[in-house]
Amino acid sequence: MPGLSLGLGLGLSSGGARPAPNPLCDAIARKVCVVANDGDDLLKLAPHVVYERTRKEVVTLDAVLLARNDRASNNPRIRTYRVDDLSEVTLTDEAFTVLSGFEADDPEYAGRTICIVQPV
Repeated sequence: MPGLSLGLGLGLSSGGARPAPNPLCDAIARKVCVVANDGDDLLKLAPHVVYERTRKEVVTLDAVLLARNDRASNNPRIRTYRVDDLSEVTLTDEAFTVLSGFEADDPEYAGRTICIVQPV
């Protein structure tokens, strides 16, 4: 799969106030899919939001699982992943559409968002 492989090091978000896990925020800003390892599984994800969960202790990704180990998901919905559990995160050239019903203003994200997709 063509793409740009980047490490999951922390950088500064556009506001400069909080660390932002790149390349996930880059993928969200560009609305492109990523592939990443989660344990023994290779995931293809449409990342929607990176935020701090549980008293700002855990950086979390909410994303649509598009495929696991090259098998397409038949249930497109938002799933939650710990950013620290994902490795070898790679941006792809494949654009995604924001999941219908995704609410960027969900109270769960309020005040804890590092980066979030903007619905059209």
